[in-house]
Amino acid sequence: MAVLDVLVLGPMAARVDGRDHPIRGAKQQALLARLAVARGRPLRSEQVIADLWDEDRLRDPAHALQAQVSRLRSTLPIEIEFLHGGYRVDPTTFRTDAARFERLYKQSRWLLADGDLNQAADCLHEALGLWRGDALEGLHAVAALHIESVRLAKLHAAALADRIDVDLALERGAAMVPELHVLVEEQPFLERHWGQLMTALYSGGNTHEALETFSRARGIFVEHLGVEPSGELCGLHMQILREEPPESLLRLPTASTARGEPGNTDDIPRDTSALSVTSNRPSALLSLLDDKRALILTGPAGIGKTHLLRTLAATFESQHRLAPLLSASPLSKTIPLGVFLGTAGSIPEDRFTPAALIDFFTRQRSQAVLLVDNVDQLDDTSLFVITALIRTSGLPAVMTIHDLNNAPQEITALYDSGELSQVAVEGLTAADVDELAIHMVGGPLTPDTRPRILEIASGNPLHLREIITGSLHEGRLAHTVHGWELQGTPTPTSRLARLVGERFDVLNDAALEAAASVAIAGEYPADALDESDRRALARADVLEFTEHGWLRLSHPLDAEILRARCSDVLWHELTRDVVQVLLEGAQERPEARRRAHVLALDLNEEIDPEATIALAEHALASFDERLALRAAEAVVARMPASVDGHRIAAQAASALRMSEVADEHFGRATENAVTGAERTAVALARGCHLGLVHHDAAEALKIINEALTEVDGPIEVAHLQRARTRWAAVAGQGGEVANAPAEASDAASALGMITVGVSGVITGPLEDAQRVLLRLREVPDDIIDLVPGGAALIELTEIMALSNTGDVIATRRRLEETITQTTEQAPEALGMWEYALGFSHLLSGDSKRAYEIGQSAAAHLAWRDAAGLLPAAQALAAAAAQANGRTTEARKLFDAVPAAAAHDPKVVMLRAWADAWQAKTERRDGDAAHTLINAAQWMLAAQHTFFAGMLAHCAVRVGAVGGGEQLSDAVTILHEAEAVAGGGLLDIFVRHGEATLAGDHAALDLIAGDAHELGMESTATDTWQALLRSSDETSLPASKERHLRRLIGRVHTEAPTMVLWTALAS
Repeated sequence: MAVLDVLVLGPMAARVDGRDHPIRGAKQQALLARLAVARGRPLRSEQVIADLWDEDRLRDPAHALQAQVSRLRSTLPIEIEFLHGGYRVDPTTFRTDAARFERLYKQSRWLLADGDLNQAADCLHEALGLWRGDALEGLHAVAALHIESVRLAKLHAAALADRIDVDLALERGAAMVPELHVLVEEQPFLERHWGQLMTALYSGGNTHEALETFSRARGIFVEHLGVEPSGELCGLHMQILREEPPESLLRLPTASTARGEPGNTDDIPRDTSALSVTSNRPSALLSLLDDKRALILTGPAGIGKTHLLRTLAATFESQHRLAPLLSASPLSKTIPLGVFLGTAGSIPEDRFTPAALIDFFTRQRSQAVLLVDNVDQLDDTSLFVITALIRTSGLPAVMTIHDLNNAPQEITALYDSGELSQVAVEGLTAADVDELAIHMVGGPLTPDTRPRILEIASGNPLHLREIITGSLHEGRLAHTVHGWELQGTPTPTSRLARLVGERFDVLNDAALEAAASVAIAGEYPADALDESDRRALARADVLEFTEHGWLRLSHPLDAEILRARCSDVLWHELTRDVVQVLLEGAQERPEARRRAHVLALDLNEEIDPEATIALAEHALASFDERLALRAAEAVVARMPASVDGHRIAAQAASALRMSEVADEHFGRATENAVTGAERTAVALARGCHLGLVHHDAAEALKIINEALTEVDGPIEVAHLQRARTRWAAVAGQGGEVANAPAEASDAASALGMITVGVSGVITGPLEDAQRVLLRLREVPDDIIDLVPGGAALIELTEIMALSNTGDVIATRRRLEETITQTTEQAPEALGMWEYALGFSHLLSGDSKRAYEIGQSAAAHLAWRDAAGLLPAAQALAAAAAQANGRTTEARKLFDAVPAAAAHDPKVVMLRAWADAWQAKTERRDGDAAHTLINAAQWMLAAQHTFFAGMLAHCAVRVGAVGGGEQLSDAVTILHEAEAVAGGGLLDIFVRHGEATLAGDHAALDLIAGDAHELGMESTATDTWQALLRSSDETSLPASKERHLRRLIGRVHTEAPTMVLWTALAS
């Protein structure tokens, strides 16, 4: 049967054996284009109807579509099938010029990678020659076709730019100047063409015209965009001004260089200007000393400069080197050679003259090092000796000073001449804090304690040590199973309090009381302070303004210092006054009113129950469970029948793993609940307790179902139905998906909307989840803030939706950015993000990295788990251990997963994946595929559609060589999953499965390239390996085979433990 050529790179056309087949009518053209662009994927009937008729009202839309399909069948020799609820065209019966264009463009890319510029140029010219106008011309009213035309136009622009770069490298610049002049007129804001025109002109000897071209481009950018050209274009301009060789302007190497002529890299400059260390990294300082010879450490007091010098002195002493620590001070500055007087035993007494000291150190220069603390305090004679030893004798030296701008002139001269390098001593990182804590208390800090202490100490090692010591002494740093936890505010030692609190010595009693009021409030209205007190505090640098125009203390430790200066009675009285000020003056500051109610709890006096319940709700959502429990129990102490008080106390105790306390409060809440709203709130909270803390989704589901029999209010029933959807999904029971609430006006409806969004990225359709996410962005922050972990759950849903589009690179980038932010700002959500990143690495990255991240995720989730992901993280670590050949460890990790979570689809999926991988490593490919397919079918039944697709895709890759019935079953599952859920990830899985089943190597090559661009590296690599295995049948060109092997080798280098299901032929 003849193959139909569908031409979309211009006006729609169809040909068979070179003979045109007219397509009459816009609907017929749009239908053919839509089917062709789908490349064999079924299109749902309702989607095609929407594409063809948009908002037109049809009496019988299905009949109208059938009529159009029948007309197209009669017009063209094409097989249009109805499959999985949609229409498709068998991809083996037609071909498009767009697909050929993309194949040629891909081919040009690997030819360029091989350095074959001539062949790459031929491919690009042929690819661009296929275009007859705008892609899908005249059909842009159809949204899907417009999107495709935009995509193709971007590829065309990229191919055109690449073709010009290749032609420039092949020294065809003179012939391209007219074309480039046209291009910059048509696209004046595209810098690449301006740069190509400048390069072509300069290469042809027209330097003046090339410079004029830059001036024109700059004028257009400044006038119309208000910005200067980019660094790249400005860089070309500078190269031309410097009259550098024309080939240095090229984006691609010339043909001779591409073939492998060696280039000189000796003159590439090394940037060594940005030098820095932290106080617990003396090894880095030693490396710098070996390279630079003379260093001066700068940084504020307490940052660790002296500590580094002492560590170096001890190190050199252990090596039997001459390295006395010379500590200058105001006292030593008054004595000639005073800094050397404290070195008794290191330097002979008869050497204490300038000349004798220089001679003494010079004779031992191979073993001597100068270590000088506070170089700005050196006496003139000592300064002369030290500078002479550095400059003349070349002695290695490490010196310290707060600020290099305050250094003596002789030291500045050494720096200006390049003989001395500045090294900034920076504050400790979070990892450094853990190291310090382990050294001081024998274990790490909890994830939320670490950033709190680091922020208060501003990374200063001295402050850190004193805060940890003081907090330990006062019992505020307590040991827990998850690490050392800060309970309450950090407490400095008396030594640190004196150092930091010197500013308060000049204040009178009234000003101190004013400062104490600010300390108690945290933030305080400026007009609540007496003007003279406010001025006195400002002069002492005690206060600073917040973004709201209120006042706060300028140093985080000031509050504790002020507390130590006030008696208990005075502090109590001041607290009473602050409560009144905050309640009366904070109508627009809800956080200030909450602070007032916290202080009321501290006073242990009468509280406002309603406001205290609101405080407890907010504290619970903010992961301050101790405050939530304290506030809720204060309410139930005064109102024993308070359902909200018992419920919140139970939730807080549950989060703190105080199960007995939680059960007691849940029991009281259940006993006292009367209204449907109260019963629903208690059931929802108890379901979370069972599902998140005990990981028993089935029991949580039972609680929700029981509540559904007890309430009949439509709002309460809707909340419970959405909870039922959530826990049924976690229990692996599937069921009807609840609708999102019409609006999110409270915490329960916001949680319901989040639940529906999460369901959408698990079950599909992905489009529904994306619509819910758009609605969630409109929900006010103050409502989202009432949902424990609400903002994080929304972001997780957004990232899952992004992942389901197939863009692994963007997904990982966002996860890594979120982890960086979360570590400092919201450590309670860290485990959730680590689990998501580890899962991504396991399926399409480095399994060793997945194992490390999975272990970290499990540790963090054992501490805080707002989403019930701990069993999944344990299973992730187990599966990654299996992938790394740690079978015994994998078994132990799987055994650690709670029995109640055995049917959690995340656990089931990872266990099946690990079992299949074990079978694969034992060369039981059939068993591996069977395990994956069975698990994928279970996932479909449990409505975990995307998991089903992932497992089926792995099964396809296992059977990529052998094929057979299992491969067909896997492709069927992929079609079912894609029909339900949609999304780019399942789309590429379906295309890969169909191409594998059909043995379509050209399509597989294209799909591998797409997967590589998206960061789906394991899919791309498995596909390349399958292509190499079949090379005997397809006779791959030698250059193509080399290119594929190089790509595979690069992946193995970058991710040596990536899980690949297709073995590479030898």
